[in-house]
Amino acid sequence: MIKALDSATARTVLFFLLLFTGLFIVKRYNYLLFHSLSDLFVAVVCFGTFIVAWNARRYSDIHYFLFLGIANVFLGFILVVHLLSYRGMSVLTGFSSNPPTQLWIAFRYLQSLSFLIALFFLNRRFRPFPVIAAYAVITALTLLSIFAWDIFPDCYVDGSGLTPFKKVSEYVASAIIVVAIVILHRRKEMFDRGVFALIVSSYAVMIPAGALFTLYVDVYGISNALGHFLLIISFSLLYRAVIQTGIVAPHRLLFRNLKRSEEALRELNEFNESIVENSRDCIAILDLEGRVQFMNRAGQALLKITDEGSFRNVPFGDFWEGEDRRTALDVIANAARGSVGSFDGYRSSFDGEPQWWSVIVSPIRNAGGETVRILATARNITRRKQAQDEVKKRTEQLEETIEELERFSYSVSHDLKAPLRAIDGFSRSLLKRHGGQLDEDSERRLNVIRDNVRTMGCLIEDLLSFSRSSRKQMDRAAFNMAALIDEVWAEIRTANANREIEFRNAVTLPGYGDPALIRQVVVNLLENAVKFTRDRKPAVIEMTDHCAGRDVAYSIRDNGIGFDMAYYGKLFQVFERLNPDLYEGTGIGLAIVQRIVQRHGGRVWAEGRVDEGATVSFTLPKGDMPA
Repeated sequence: MIKALDSATARTVLFFLLLFTGLFIVKRYNYLLFHSLSDLFVAVVCFGTFIVAWNARRYSDIHYFLFLGIANVFLGFILVVHLLSYRGMSVLTGFSSNPPTQLWIAFRYLQSLSFLIALFFLNRRFRPFPVIAAYAVITALTLLSIFAWDIFPDCYVDGSGLTPFKKVSEYVASAIIVVAIVILHRRKEMFDRGVFALIVSSYAVMIPAGALFTLYVDVYGISNALGHFLLIISFSLLYRAVIQTGIVAPHRLLFRNLKRSEEALRELNEFNESIVENSRDCIAILDLEGRVQFMNRAGQALLKITDEGSFRNVPFGDFWEGEDRRTALDVIANAARGSVGSFDGYRSSFDGEPQWWSVIVSPIRNAGGETVRILATARNITRRKQAQDEVKKRTEQLEETIEELERFSYSVSHDLKAPLRAIDGFSRSLLKRHGGQLDEDSERRLNVIRDNVRTMGCLIEDLLSFSRSSRKQMDRAAFNMAALIDEVWAEIRTANANREIEFRNAVTLPGYGDPALIRQVVVNLLENAVKFTRDRKPAVIEMTDHCAGRDVAYSIRDNGIGFDMAYYGKLFQVFERLNPDLYEGTGIGLAIVQRIVQRHGGRVWAEGRVDEGATVSFTLPKGDMPA
């Protein structure tokens, strides 16, 4: 690469050395011929840039060069008129050295302004014919102002040389070029690096050339000649940037975005290819008949394909066995018709070990939406399948164990209840038979025995309820929550007929879940509220509800003894009781509530303050409203 670059640079340097040597010899022999050749070269480059840009206008994605090309064709025309009006050419006679100098200044202004205005079309398109018409009008007005109307400012006066207007104009044009180069540098990513360097260099050389064109007194002077040498260099660089590049490597000049898109597409294809080849899954491309056309290396390794290319044109269904082969053929046929399908297939390995695969088959469509290929992705799920089978096996074993435990718990509860009933019965018989003969302490001890027997019985029943709450099959349905609460309260009120209790049922929203289990929740919570308000006169218990997103929240508020939130963590634990000495209970009721609600997908929480009452809330998912 470096050697090639050095060779190209050497050829360019040699070309310019020969060119300038020849021009210098011509200048020494005939200055007018040197000037004519210089201007003709510049004009030819101007016309050439227009030809290249104009013929590529329908395909080019950068209209910047089309605008410069249109400007250059009129610049070339002005330069030809400048050449023909030059003193000594004897073509446009009767004029002094002022008109060709005026034409040069017109050329400089039009060139620099066009270079600046063209920047607006780096990302924009325009209609070329209005631009051509505008340049034609500007050129015509310029020529008329010089040759017919004589209103163009003087630029050269015979005997005294260049006018201040001409000198200032050269520097103004150079300043415009500097501004354009600065703006262009900020957008250099739009250009090929080499093309950008040539364009900037071309216009940058015009700056010292313009400075030299302000120093001569005679139009045949040395500074004028040096300025023309720089002018030739400037347009040689423009020739290489536009004409040579546009013909030899148009993608660097006129189709830059297309080239970038192709490079981006190639990089994307390489990236996708890398993903496919580095995937651990089997990825295969099938034709519409289901024959394999491509398979990544991972797929060949997973499917134990040892010979490179041996999978080509093999029906994808042949990789599967038994019923899975027919399923694969059906899914492939559906994919050919545009549908996505999947199946789990079985394939035995060469060592006899079973292999399970999860296969997804989908159509590959072209831009018109027509299915042209089929993509098949297969993932080895043997370990997952084995793990699922193991989980299923252990689940069955666990269910059997749980059933055995349930049978054991029922057997134990029955065996425990029998001696408890005997203890309670004998204690009651002793009190009845010897009630009058026993002293007070003996009667108290027998009553304590009976109370503990009843507590033990309640504890056994609660433990059974706790066990059933997690095992009972749920029959979810929408039900009238307000009616269920009224029904439960009627039973509780009857059992506490001597209490002064004010109960308010403000529930309006329906419930959704297993009515029998939710009834147990309501029973436990209302019984707790009644129990912990027994010292209140009147006791106030209120049940409300409200929507909470996708759930319905139900709350039971009382004015009972409340609780200290510092002990909240114990509230829903089994056998945990906050006031064991003051209130009866086994400490399982709230644990049962929590388990039932969680099985329904809800949650339970409580708030309270000592001697200021408590509120227990739970949520249930929203369901269909009952009719």
